[in-house]
Amino acid sequence: MKRYMDTISEAIEQRHLLRVEYRTAPGYRRVEPHACGWSRHDDALAQVYQVRGPSLSGASEGWKMLRLDRVESVEMLDEQFEGPRAEYVRGGCQIPRIRVQL
Repeated sequence: MKRYMDTISEAIEQRHLLRVEYRTAPGYRRVEPHACGWSRHDDALAQVYQVRGPSLSGASEGWKMLRLDRVESVEMLDEQFEGPRAEYVRGGCQIPRIRVQL
């Protein structure tokens, strides 16, 4: 799980898209990572904006909070994104202990 946190942190710092395979919905998600850190219960989390891929909710696009213990794989892509989404509030996500954020 530490390697996922390291990859996500680097992607946030360099504004790279990620390809994520999540256990609860088979297939690959393409996401823009905005923040990562830990919950009050020490769960590793990543707040992302999903631009494509499967989701249990059926919404292939939108804000997602990923628990890293449910991630099968993370790959940083060469493709970069512009920066934070307009509706993103720095420090306003549901991650109480933020490691890295846009």
